Amino acid sequence: MVLQLIISLTNGDFDSNNRFVARLEIKELSPDSSLFVLENVQLPPCQKVKSSLNKFRSLFDGHLKLNQSKEGRGSKEKSKPDLSSKILIETRPKDDELSPKLINGLKQSNELKQSKEDFEKNLNDWLNNCPDGTWQNLLNQMRTHLNRSDQIRVYINTNDETLRKIPWSAWTFFDDYNAEIALSPSSYQAATRPQTKSSKVRILVVLGADNINGQNRVNINFGETQLIDCDNKTLTEVLTERGGEIKILKQPTEEEFRQYLQDKKGWDIFCFFGHSYLEDNLDEGAIVLNDQQKVKIRYLTNALQDAYKNGLKIAFFNCCESLVLANTLASSGLNIPQVIVTRQLVPAIVGQQFLEDFFKEFSANNSPYSAVRQARRNLQRFEERYPGIQWILLICQNPAEPVTSWNELRRIGDIDWEDVCRKVFTQQQENNRLRKKITEGGYELNVYVALGLLERKQQPRRRGETQEEQQRLNGQTMDNPYQVEPEVVTKEYEHDEFLEQVIGDNQDKNIAIAGEPGAGKTTLLDKIASWILAKNKGLPICIPLGDLRGKDLKKYILEDWLNQALPFIDENVHKVTPEMVVSLIKRFREGGMWLLLDGLDEMAVQGQLIDIQQYLSCEWFEKARVVLTSRLNVWDAKINNPLDKFQTYRTLEFSVEQIDEFIEAWFKVAASSQNEPQLTEKAKTLQDELKQGEYRGTQELVKNPLRLSLLCQTWMLKSNSAKLPDTKAGLYEGFIDYISNEWKQPKNLEDLIDAEKIKLINELNIALGELAKSGIDSKYRFRLPQNLCIDIDVVENESSIAKRKNISLFQLACDLGWLNIVNRDERDNKPVYAFFHPTFQEYFAARAISDWGYFLPREHINKPIEEKKYRIFEPEWKEVYLFWMGRQDKEGLDQQKEELIDKLINFDSGC
Repeated sequence: MVLQLIISLTNGDFDSNNRFVARLEIKELSPDSSLFVLENVQLPPCQKVKSSLNKFRSLFDGHLKLNQSKEGRGSKEKSKPDLSSKILIETRPKDDELSPKLINGLKQSNELKQSKEDFEKNLNDWLNNCPDGTWQNLLNQMRTHLNRSDQIRVYINTNDETLRKIPWSAWTFFDDYNAEIALSPSSYQAATRPQTKSSKVRILVVLGADNINGQNRVNINFGETQLIDCDNKTLTEVLTERGGEIKILKQPTEEEFRQYLQDKKGWDIFCFFGHSYLEDNLDEGAIVLNDQQKVKIRYLTNALQDAYKNGLKIAFFNCCESLVLANTLASSGLNIPQVIVTRQLVPAIVGQQFLEDFFKEFSANNSPYSAVRQARRNLQRFEERYPGIQWILLICQNPAEPVTSWNELRRIGDIDWEDVCRKVFTQQQENNRLRKKITEGGYELNVYVALGLLERKQQPRRRGETQEEQQRLNGQTMDNPYQVEPEVVTKEYEHDEFLEQVIGDNQDKNIAIAGEPGAGKTTLLDKIASWILAKNKGLPICIPLGDLRGKDLKKYILEDWLNQALPFIDENVHKVTPEMVVSLIKRFREGGMWLLLDGLDEMAVQGQLIDIQQYLSCEWFEKARVVLTSRLNVWDAKINNPLDKFQTYRTLEFSVEQIDEFIEAWFKVAASSQNEPQLTEKAKTLQDELKQGEYRGTQELVKNPLRLSLLCQTWMLKSNSAKLPDTKAGLYEGFIDYISNEWKQPKNLEDLIDAEKIKLINELNIALGELAKSGIDSKYRFRLPQNLCIDIDVVENESSIAKRKNISLFQLACDLGWLNIVNRDERDNKPVYAFFHPTFQEYFAARAISDWGYFLPREHINKPIEEKKYRIFEPEWKEVYLFWMGRQDKEGLDQQKEELIDKLINFDSGC
């Protein structure tokens, strides 16, 4: 997140010892997004700071002049020397060999170092240890609201001359933050002005007179030096490759200067390197263009005003009085967004280095702040020679103007969000298709269930009423926890009707689609996004809520989703820029955006409904339409749903006729894709079997798209005399056997005999069960980090086939499609995995539970047992429990089920 931190300091005075009055404001990058304001803060001035600052500045200027008189300022060099170890005197002679001039130089260098240290100490003693409680409160509030991961832009807003001369980067408070400090004028405003008329980044560089009265040579060789870290290309070559257009004026006449600066095509960046001076009347100060001509500041302001109106975004002044020059320009109403200046005279070689580093960083689409910060850090190589040199350069920022990026100057900042959203969605579709490949028979991808409009019940639980009684009132039973009374469905919609009448109608801003697992909610959401794009109904952003993993929705969109979108914004950009963030927020505020939020039940266990309610309260979501999917048991977990403004639609079950149609169509597609016409006969046998009385329960079971497709997939390989599963667990068990034994086996299993394969698959299923159970019982739930997944390879049993044959169970699970990469961890970029459907994670977890005490502590008698989990009452374990109750794969389970049911019937909470 990018934060703006504005510290305004007014009224005080160092000389009269009047306290400064401070105001702190913390804002997000977007307009009108103030997060925190603290006013009436007192900061008593410290005379030590002013005196030590003046001493440092005086010594620095004297030290610089001594070096220039010895070496010549900015001598032209064909190749760049290694300055990292170069100091004032290369070889120190014996004391009796030192000339008076050298002795004076060493003394002055040591005095400057000591002066720098004294100033740093005085500044930080003043700002970090101020005894005034209100100032300490300001520091505490900054610590509370700032994070080390944030990009922080600190603006010091003051008119006090001494405060503006302070090198604020020496304040250690921000050392642990990703922060850069800038000065801002006390009054400022944003301006509406045109962009430059070129798709290039237009840079005008003016190199002033080499010297005045035979001293202070400039000789900045803009863009001519070869850059070792850029394949020995010159800076001009690098900038040109990155879309720059550079014009260099060397000692221009005043007429030439005005002609170019006022070019109607406009300049994005203006740089001046040379000399300036100020007389008693600041308006009579000037910059020196050549040996005979200078431009007074009032005329420079007029010329820059024209350049500003034509799109000027950044100005760079490297001259003696550039800070005062920037102040004068700002006070005249010239609100250039960023002005980079030197506080005082800078050695030419230092200015050259800073210039090269800044433009290298900035043209790589880093913000001006990041570019200045990195360029200043690179000046560390000169610290031994020029103590305090890193303090000399700073940004003067107009806070009302956006911070400009290189790509924005190239018009890349004008992001086509329709194109980006379309391409991100297409990529997500492809990823989902690959993830679902093991259940893809083909036809089920084109099947959509009908939806029913629900009238929500707002029935409060009566005193003494049990959860089971409340479920019964809502039409739910233990056998069918998703049952909803028919009378609450007030209108049914077929697929096309739903899209046209509900999605296409702007009446319902927020829509919830609730249904049981596998009812096609994700598939429907995918179709809604496609329909929105095809019908030009807006721009969809699809978000699997399980991927949030603790982030709020706003942060996820601005970080994770934008990272997915980066290749479609600019393939040469490798990180999200603040300008992209501003552009996306602006697009949301314009309206027409859709948030398609899938899988409320896959979020963190506690407070899904409340969390989503808080996430959607973000002010720039105000105009967005929201479609949310959820399992019914989560959506109805609270009788009074906090998301009461959502219009709720429930996925309906297949009718008997629709089941027949699905089976016939499924096997027709399978026969065609596999070139096996006889498969169509399988459809008839399956249809007939489902109509048998003994399979009435199975017919109810497969009124769900996922379960019916699983049945078709497994039935395709079974003999006509095979029996149908009568429980959901039995259906999943059959499908797992199909995947394990009939799916294309990885090549590393080809050398195993059948008995070894069976044993290996059993080892895999056990390991997946433990992984599934661990995930649901943790904060990860359905999004499993790589380190948790690879733990299934830890096999202690020496007789294990996996261990003996050196086979990775984790890799085998990925090869078979049980585990799929769905995201990457932002901390270490390692993959995050998920079972290809949450219900299979729940089924594997149920297989791993051998004792009913996992759901309900066996030791419970009339009061809760501390540190024991009562999973039977936790919603995230409901599906696992139902799968466990339907298992028939192990002896003794029936007795276990009876014991658990008896325990539940006689349960006394003791509350």
